[in-house]
Amino acid sequence: MYANNTKREDSFLYHLTMKLYDFDKHIPNSIYLRGKEYYADDLIEDVEHKYPDSWSAQIEGTNLYQVEIELNGDDIVSWNCDCPYDYGDICKHVVAFLLYIRDNRKEHSLTMEVSPSTPQQNQIAELLKYVETKELIAFLSQYAGEHNDFYQVLESRFHPQKNTGFLKNYAKDIQKCFKVRGSSYDGYRYSSEAEDIAKNLYPFIEKAKFLIGQHCLEEAATISLQIIKDIGDDYEEYEDDDGSLGNVCQEALEILTGIIENDA
Repeated sequence: MYANNTKREDSFLYHLTMKLYDFDKHIPNSIYLRGKEYYADDLIEDVEHKYPDSWSAQIEGTNLYQVEIELNGDDIVSWNCDCPYDYGDICKHVVAFLLYIRDNRKEHSLTMEVSPSTPQQNQIAELLKYVETKELIAFLSQYAGEHNDFYQVLESRFHPQKNTGFLKNYAKDIQKCFKVRGSSYDGYRYSSEAEDIAKNLYPFIEKAKFLIGQHCLEEAATISLQIIKDIGDDYEEYEDDDGSLGNVCQEALEILTGIIENDA
């Protein structure tokens, strides 16, 4: 689909990166006011938000028009509408949808499209059902230590350079989950109660899930990887008879797997 009001190379706006919060400064006032009217009249329906930051909706007008918008943070990367408007770079339907996104962005969870699994992926998934969490962690740690290329992939995937601050802060907070108040004068001591540790870690699991919904995937990955690392470091020391700590680790692994599959 190539509509007349798609962001085209021959348009003025093609060479201008508009921001979501002030795009109205760069478009004709008449188009802005018409789009604002469409938005106020609640003519936007079937809104979808997909990874990494793609939006689509149907706008009621003379007909029902399909609008697609691609964002990168606050940058408006591209837009497309299948209406017949041919008098400028952007139409009122796109403007209406941009206003909608600007006001309602946080209310729309990110839909992560999962590609169909290959036979090999299905076979691996079936195999992993019978693998203990601690065995999987030990294998990944050993394999990464022996194969630098695999280590580099893990590091680049889950330790983004711009998130080093997040990693440091979460490392400190998550490590506190493995400590309990002791009656001794020394203060903190490591706890062997896996159930209590798991209870302390679950808020971080929930936060990682929330961050995915807010399309903060790198931060969610940082939290999950830190949880897996800290559990794996001393897993043998914990009496995880009820599997509560293993369940936390499994949830963290599932979060990471989801991020990898949808970022491929």
